[in-house]
Amino acid sequence: MGKSFKEIQAALATMRRKDVENLLIKAMRDSDSFYQYVWVNHLDKEAGEAQVFEQYKAEIKALLKKGYRGASLELRAANMIAACKKKLDAFIKVCKAKDKAVELGLYVAEHPATDYEGHSGTCYTKYDFEYYMLFKKIRSLYQALHHDIQYEYTERLQKMLTQLKKHFRHLDYVYDLPDEL
Repeated sequence: MGKSFKEIQAALATMRRKDVENLLIKAMRDSDSFYQYVWVNHLDKEAGEAQVFEQYKAEIKALLKKGYRGASLELRAANMIAACKKKLDAFIKVCKAKDKAVELGLYVAEHPATDYEGHSGTCYTKYDFEYYMLFKKIRSLYQALHHDIQYEYTERLQKMLTQLKKHFRHLDYVYDLPDEL
């Protein structure tokens, strides 16, 4: 089991094409994320991205409605944001379209369940930290976009940054953020 990547690659090169195809199909059956990756990146890029985006958006919508454990509303919201970030990470692994990943991240950030203006900045720093980490992930994806595409998301992301600076300024990592994107 301790084979290196080069040894596996050499073994695959010596296999018959039909055996490699069967191996690929078996791996796609076993792993839904691998199936989606192959489908989106190699088989049907246009329709595949849109369909996978809608699937992950529906899954995130279900996560936003799910009840989470926690002693307070803020702790439950922090757990919800953490679950949504995991789903966003899974989407990024499958689909390389950064603009769709930014759209999903902003969908989570702009959802009413994540907007606790009256309670943000309280002693529940887990919520503050999870919201900040969501912003950080969206911002890094945003910065990887082309300038023409960035323009579509600038206002929404700036609103999120303003909310962070307004309510979470007491945290060092938020205080150090720039005022403008």
